[in-house]
Amino acid sequence: VIGSGIGGLSCAALLAATGRKVKVLEKHYELGGCAHEFYMDMEGRTVPSSALKSGEKRNDLFHFEAGPSLYSGLSQDRSPNPLKHIYQMIEEEPEWITYDEWGAFLPEAPEGYQLSIGAENFEK
Repeated sequence: VIGSGIGGLSCAALLAATGRKVKVLEKHYELGGCAHEFYMDMEGRTVPSSALKSGEKRNDLFHFEAGPSLYSGLSQDRSPNPLKHIYQMIEEEPEWITYDEWGAFLPEAPEGYQLSIGAENFEK
């Protein structure tokens, strides 16, 4: 499978679940496609996750998620989300965390903010 984004990893997982041997090839230094994470040091240099020890927390690095942080429709048994279907087909679902609110820290709101989940926060 060429590419380790969500599509490539989903394809590889489905093939492996049917007993096939699978190899995933990726040209980027991080796995995950647009859903990868990356680190930068205090001088603005990228630090590959392979340079970090497993589970290591460092105060001298900034951690970024390049892709979506919130996915919807994953915790329900019956879901329209195709990624949920992949997890069900390979029978390896993680424990899902359901949020009732979310927050963010942005330059425009340095103290951060919290919003409850739901369409009513976006309707006028």
